[in-house]
Amino acid sequence: MFILFLMLSEVAGSTLEFVPEGCAAVVTARGAAKDPGLAWLVDSWAYTPPEVPIRRLVKVAGPDELSLAIFPSGKLLLVLGAWRREPGRGDLRALVPGAIVVRYKGVEIASGSGGQFSACSLCRGYLLVGADVGTVQEAVDAGGGRSIEDSAGYSEMMGSAHRGDLTFFADNRNLKFSGFLRDLEHRWRMSLLLSADSMEWVGAWLDVVDRGRVKGRVAFKCSDEEHIEDVRDDAEFLGETFRRKFAAEKVRYSGKVEVSGRTVVLDFEVGGLEPLWTKLLKRGVLSLIGRPRM
Repeated sequence: MFILFLMLSEVAGSTLEFVPEGCAAVVTARGAAKDPGLAWLVDSWAYTPPEVPIRRLVKVAGPDELSLAIFPSGKLLLVLGAWRREPGRGDLRALVPGAIVVRYKGVEIASGSGGQFSACSLCRGYLLVGADVGTVQEAVDAGGGRSIEDSAGYSEMMGSAHRGDLTFFADNRNLKFSGFLRDLEHRWRMSLLLSADSMEWVGAWLDVVDRGRVKGRVAFKCSDEEHIEDVRDDAEFLGETFRRKFAAEKVRYSGKVEVSGRTVVLDFEVGGLEPLWTKLLKRGVLSLIGRPRM
C-alpha cells in the first residue's frame, strides 16, 4: 500500500484537475524535480530496467508533478505536468507505437493496444496517459468540469494542516475503494482493512526523507461512530503487518494510532527502505495494483 503514496502541494494548476471524480483512489506527487528524497525515488523508477516508453519520457522530459488515478475497474490514468521539457507529438507516437489518432472535444488522443497504458493525449500542457481512449476522454472531461478535487471527501482531507511529499486519497462513496480493495486482497491473498466498508475516505501523506527513510500519516475517516474501534484495530493491524512482513528486509518501523472525532490517525516512520524500493521498482510497482487485461 505504501508504494501507492505520491505528493501534493497547493498551487494554481494541478495534474489533479484531470483526475475524474469517479476514480477509487489517486496518488499525487509534486516536487519530483526538487525534493531530494522524491527526486531519488522518481529517478530510480525511470532508470530501473526494463526501459519502457513512459520511463524514457520521464527521463527526457523531467515532469515535476505526477498523479496516478486508480478506477474501481482496475484501469489506470497517469497525468504528468510541470515539465523541464514539454513533450510533443513525437513523444506521443513513441509512447503508443503505431497509434491511430482520434479527436475528442478538440483534443487529439493517440490510441493503440496492449499494456496498461494504450492511449495518451496532450491537454493544456499536461500529458494524459490512460488504459484506453475512454479513460483519457474521462480525464479531458474532468479538466473541463468536476475533478476529484471537487469531491467533499478530498476537500475535507486537504483541510488538514498535515502535508507531505507524497499524498494518497481513496474515495469510498458507494464503496468504490473498499470494492477495489477486496479485489486486491484476493490477488494478494491477504486481508488489509476488514472495516473498509465503514470508511468514508482514506488519506495519507508521506515525506520521503531520503532513499532509506520515510515519515508519514494515514487518516481513516469513519462513516459513523459505531465502527471507530474497528477502524482503530485495522490501523494498528496495518502498521504491525508492515513491520512483520518486511522484517526480513531489515526495514525498521515505528508507529502510533490516535482517534480524533470520527477520524483514526496512524503516524509512522520507516527506515532501511532502499533495498525494498529497489525490489519493487524492478518488479514493476503498477503490476501490483492494475487488474490484468482480459
